[in-house]
Amino acid sequence: MKAFTCGLPGEIVVGENKLAELAKFVKGLGRRCLLVADPFFVQSGLCGEVAGLLKKDGIAVTVFSKVNPNPSCHDVDEGAELCRQANCNVVVAVGGGSAIDSGKAIAVVVKNGGNSWEYVYRSDREVKPVKAVMPIVVVPTTAGTGTEATAYAVLSNPDLHEKGTIISRLIFPACAVVDPSLMETMPPRLTALTGVDALSHCVEAFLANIASPFSGMVSREGIRVITRNLPEAVANGKNKEARAAMAWGSILGGIAIGHAGVGLPHALGQPIGGIANAPHGGSVAACLAEVVEFGYVSSFGLFAELAECFDPSVRDLPLYARAEKSVELIRRFFKYVGVEVKFSEYGLREEDIEKATEVAFAGYGDNIANFPRIATREEVKKLYRKCL
Repeated sequence: MKAFTCGLPGEIVVGENKLAELAKFVKGLGRRCLLVADPFFVQSGLCGEVAGLLKKDGIAVTVFSKVNPNPSCHDVDEGAELCRQANCNVVVAVGGGSAIDSGKAIAVVVKNGGNSWEYVYRSDREVKPVKAVMPIVVVPTTAGTGTEATAYAVLSNPDLHEKGTIISRLIFPACAVVDPSLMETMPPRLTALTGVDALSHCVEAFLANIASPFSGMVSREGIRVITRNLPEAVANGKNKEARAAMAWGSILGGIAIGHAGVGLPHALGQPIGGIANAPHGGSVAACLAEVVEFGYVSSFGLFAELAECFDPSVRDLPLYARAEKSVELIRRFFKYVGVEVKFSEYGLREEDIEKATEVAFAGYGDNIANFPRIATREEVKKLYRKCL
């Protein structure tokens, strides 16, 4: 067995109505809170409810709600300035991945100075190191990104039309309060796309070149949980068991990529968020099956195991047939939950492929190298065209 390390720096608290206990987890970290929230939750009243829970326990609250899908580095910098002016000493982020990643990035900028894009990983320039962060508490309201359990914060730069990731173990949340009841209002389409993102995390971590016995165990369980519960969560959003299972599946996906990283599907999908402002789940859904088809010939045994994670009944097929089956099973599942999408639906054009490829290699080269079949630039361009 190869050597590996596993573990989470923070605490993850899971359960229905756990939101009511939020102040208990925050007050030990700070008494002046920057509350980062999706605008939807400001309008719906959830932000006010969270602020009330914190204030009731003596925690001062300053709200920052300039959060958009594919969060902008400029908005993050604005949030960091507000945080400094209010003299906050803890960040609480409530919402989907965009709100939580914004909160993580704000916590970085406040402690390290400069602007948030300086901390985004790129292979073609020096990246400013993260030396300290404000304590972060997160309350996810979607089941997909797994950012409640990762060392990543994904940002977009609207000036460059690029997307990139802050990577540091210091930005693991000190505490994640995961209350599945907050996810019951997610519409079917959002449920499906975020669920596919969580599934892709598990698949990519399972296939990762740096996978370990621990990440493999977590990935398998994540695939099992998500494939058995996402269809019901999409069809019946009020199903508490399905929602709770998907919340757990999202956490498993985050833990898996936290230990094994993502691979080629994320390397292809992330640039589309910057170029065309595509939703992250959709950008991954548009290419996952095509990437698996590209890769399975490189490792029949590994992809045969992947097929068995989706459908144990395929185990009696010959090795090659099982590996090939992994592609069909992914496509069938995406059809079942209604996410048969292509990059062109999100605005990607043929003339964008060159830029997307360059961004993929500059910002996500490590992800490309973390897939069993390592793609060349020409192969990445061909994959983009297949997914267009």
